[in-house]
Amino acid sequence: MQFIAVRDIGRIVAVVFGSPDRYASRTMEIAGDALTGNALAENLTRAAGRMISYSRLPTTLPGQDEVLGKLEALMDDGTLAGNANLDALRAEFPFLLRFDRWLAGPGAGLLDQALRSSDTGIAPR
Repeated sequence: MQFIAVRDIGRIVAVVFGSPDRYASRTMEIAGDALTGNALAENLTRAAGRMISYSRLPTTLPGQDEVLGKLEALMDDGTLAGNANLDALRAEFPFLLRFDRWLAGPGAGLLDQALRSSDTGIAPR
């Protein structure tokens, strides 16, 4: 799947608003990185300092729930995976964060908060 930091969405919008003639009538699919589930888990494991694992839903579950079945089909056929041209986007918007850089920067506090709340079983405010 492809991902983008919320911060990068705002930065792209600022660039587009700052150069309306350049971006008028253009449609762009945006993303900052593309990772598999296993790659996400590897990045999270490094950032968290503890094992984070990835596994797909049990094969029987999507067949038991219509919404999950449709979501799985959209993921498997690539509809939800994203098709942004990452090389072109990085050339145009060099500030785009890869997931590991996001985890080391803006996402570090969010990951820490999520890990703390999962350790205590208490949802963050």
